[in-house]
Amino acid sequence: MYGSNIIEVLLSQYVLFVVLTSNNRDNDDMKQFLTLFSICVLFVPALHGCSHVLNAGPTEDHAKTLEAQPALKKSRHKIIKPFDEETLFQLLVADIALIRGQYNIALSKYISQAKYTRDEAVTKMAFEIAQYVKDGKASYEMAAMWLDINPQSSDAYRSMLHAYSILENALKALPYATWLYEKEGNDSIFLAITTIAEGRKKSQIKPLIKAYRNVDLPAEKKITSELAVAMLLRENGELVEAKQVATTYTNKKPDDVRGPQLLAQILHQQTQTEDALLLLQQALKSFPKNKKLRLQYARLLTTVDRSKGLRQFELLQESYQQSGEINFLLALLYIEDNKLRKAENLLNRLTENYRYSLDAHYYLGYIHDKNNSVRKALYNYKKVLGGSNFLAATSRVFNLLIQTTSLENARSHLQGVRSAVPDRSKELFELESTLLMKIKKPKKALEVLAAGIETHPHDASLLYTRAMLAEQQGDFSLAESDLLKIISHDADNFHALNALGYTMLSNTDRLDEAFELIKRAYILNPDSPAIIDSMGWALFKQGKINEALNYLKRAMAKMPDPEIAAHLGEIYWALGDEEQAIKVWRQGLKSVPDALQIISTMKRLGISLQERNDN
Repeated sequence: MYGSNIIEVLLSQYVLFVVLTSNNRDNDDMKQFLTLFSICVLFVPALHGCSHVLNAGPTEDHAKTLEAQPALKKSRHKIIKPFDEETLFQLLVADIALIRGQYNIALSKYISQAKYTRDEAVTKMAFEIAQYVKDGKASYEMAAMWLDINPQSSDAYRSMLHAYSILENALKALPYATWLYEKEGNDSIFLAITTIAEGRKKSQIKPLIKAYRNVDLPAEKKITSELAVAMLLRENGELVEAKQVATTYTNKKPDDVRGPQLLAQILHQQTQTEDALLLLQQALKSFPKNKKLRLQYARLLTTVDRSKGLRQFELLQESYQQSGEINFLLALLYIEDNKLRKAENLLNRLTENYRYSLDAHYYLGYIHDKNNSVRKALYNYKKVLGGSNFLAATSRVFNLLIQTTSLENARSHLQGVRSAVPDRSKELFELESTLLMKIKKPKKALEVLAAGIETHPHDASLLYTRAMLAEQQGDFSLAESDLLKIISHDADNFHALNALGYTMLSNTDRLDEAFELIKRAYILNPDSPAIIDSMGWALFKQGKINEALNYLKRAMAKMPDPEIAAHLGEIYWALGDEEQAIKVWRQGLKSVPDALQIISTMKRLGISLQERNDN
């Protein structure tokens, strides 16, 4: 913190200077001080590195082109025009906020000064901060202002793309990508639009395909739009047309490896894996040194012939020994084949690889865990303080500490992780409560959830989890309170509406109120088996048995769950169809022999399956 301390000391001196000389300032003295201060702000951040540097350069993968991996440049922008004293002061305060990680403060001040000065460098910095914190609205506002200030700036156009990427609006991003493609000639960003909100933009795909086909580009560049169209058709599940378009593109552009790569993906999705492999084999004759193509072939081959696929990965690894991706995938294959020593050797190398370090430690932990080397397993699992395996690793540490030390040590470790990774504290509160429930510590689990809700008072997931646990422990009042809090902030939360209505049926005589809540949930999500079950059970409680039967039969057809089976069986019993009731319960118990819902229902009704079998 050496650099930031210097800046803060200087800032305090500046404030004192302003106060003491407010009535008799010497302009030369003031300028001299501000110059010194500015030099410090410009130079000092370099003393402690650029851990937040924004890297917006193109990458090989289209998806990565728009991946939000931004970092904030702590080195100051070049001042291209003089600022007044207040602006300079506000920007310096913003820089200190950046150094201290107070991004919201920095963003607010930079946006304010961008609007006031309309300075391109200030506006650019405001955009970069907004992008870093994934504030879509602010990103768009600053990108649009930047483009207005400098309409010919490629970086400003790129900023519009990133803003729309955060906002998950591919359609509006396309014109900016088209402009960049026409000006710069690199089609990666033009194709990257297809990856915005991938898997979550179904409503955008049709108009986006139309927009790609209507782009105004020279003929030699417009052909690329057909590759984009094929990608979108594949994403939308329109595989027949996607195959046709991809084939046409491949024939027109035989020198572009992306054609056969996409076509092989489509064939694989059509379960024509052998054809896909043949296509890739042919493509490798034309592109023998293409790493991605050979990697795609190796991956696909493992789905058909694991040993041959493994051999392909080993050959790849011999050619690309420093490739983190190939080493990692080969290590996973070794683990699946129980070749743990080979996997361990590769993973140990990957712990030094920034991109794969967390995953490498997780799987090293898994290997040592499997070999009953608890100390080494704990060492590696504890290194996983982020990434996709973070919660799994933390959960395993908790369980290993309980087994080898004590519950207190395990919980203390989780508290330490929450302090070390505050951005994941919500998930960690949930994880600890779940783990405590598994070892039958419901009171402690409720205490953990209470602490989590105190930290995150409006988090729907924490409130919902506590509500369900409270209801299980007989505290309907707390359950109702938590569910109502969720609904007060999100009136269309059908999970909370259904849960509140259903728990009302079980704990109160407020049947009409419960039914209205469940009905609201049903209108919002009429295909949910759980909500259909609740509708049927509410109607049954109201005495509308025949209506209830229709709902319960639908729910059972969608999801043969023990609780639904218990309800459906009881409705048949109430209708006098005892044989059908027994049949439903027996089927439920066959799937889940100790299904408490069915057993308790039968016990309440005085029914014994054993007696029925004897008769």
